[in-house]
Formats: sequence, C-alpha cells, structure tokens
Amino acid sequence: MKVSCVMATHDRRRFVAEAVACFLAQTLLDSELVVVDDGADSVADLMPAGERVRYVRMPPKHHFCILRDYGLACAKGEYVAIFDDDDLSHADRLAVQVAALERSGKGLCLLASSIVTRGDESWVYTPPAPWPLDNSACFVNRPGFRFHLDDTCYSALRALRAAFEGDVVTVDGRPELLVTRRHGANTCQRPVGDGPEWRVLHGQAA
Repeated sequence: MKVSCVMATHDRRRFVAEAVACFLAQTLLDSELVVVDDGADSVADLMPAGERVRYVRMPPKHHFCILRDYGLACAKGEYVAIFDDDDLSHADRLAVQVAALERSGKGLCLLASSIVTRGDESWVYTPPAPWPLDNSACFVNRPGFRFHLDDTCYSALRALRAAFEGDVVTVDGRPELLVTRRHGANTCQRPVGDGPEWRVLHGQAA
C-alpha cells in the first residue's frame, strides 16, 4: 500500500461525503482512506462499499489528534496523508505529494499554499513557513509518531514540526491541490484574509 489517508470526523455530516468523494477521485489509486468517527451522528451510512475505505467507530468524544493517532495505528501505507473531513483535495494531490517525497528523499511534504474559502469569499493562503498548512501533510509512515501531544488546537502542527524539522519538502505554486473551508466550527480559528500571506481570489475587493 502506497498511501493511507486519515480522516478524523465528529458530527460533520454535511462535509464528509464530499471529502470521501475527493479521495475516490485521486489519480494515485494505490491508497486507502481510514475514517475515524466519534460523533453523535454516525456517518457510517456515507461510506462507500469496497476495501479502499475503512470506517472506524469510536465512542465520543476525543481530541481530533487522538482520532488521527487511531487512524495512524490502522494505516497500512508506506506514506500517510491527512485528509480532513471539511477540506477538498484535488484529484492529483496524493500523486503530486508522493512524487515530491520520492524525488527529494524527505520525510514530510507540505503544500506551500492552499485555497481558503469562507462562504462566497476565497483566498490563496501562503504563510511565511509551511507549518500552518499542517492539514496538507503527507509523510513517511514512521513507527512511534503521534499527533496528540496535548489538548491544544496546535498539537498536530507542533508534532509534525518536532518530528520532521529539517526533513520537509514543499510543493510550490499548486494552491488548488487543497481547499480549506472556514465554517465557524473549525478546530483552528486563525483569522483569515488579513495580511500579506493572503491573496484575494473572490468575494472581496483586492
């Protein structure tokens, strides 16, 4: 197995079907999706038939990084990719990131920029360093790595930085590979649209 995608989800039925469809549309077919769900509203009925998507039901409620770590424990892939339930991944995302890892020999691939949407507004977000785009992570499946360091919203970012500092390749100029949707119930509540790292695409005056 080349890539295991890990999706942690909690009561986000309105997003999950689209995220799963993005996985099924990936051009890199040697992949699986592990969905770990601890919501009160189970999304088991949204899971397609077949062996490529595995659904794991957990009792409520855990920090999302604990759900990711459970998904990691189930992962069979040489690589692991974060596949958040409220993000939209371009069909080429896995293929591009795995190719970048294999060309570079690095342990972690992050996108240098992504598209962020909020209602009818959208931006290209390019932070000065790629770490805030931890939801774009694709990395070598290393035994012992875990996301849950503590219960803060930045645990995943800090875990990746601690494990892969100096071992990162970025994909430049492909923000369309990942669309992050801001909807008021995001785990991360960073402000959007303010500062030089934000370029307006739609919905605001440039």
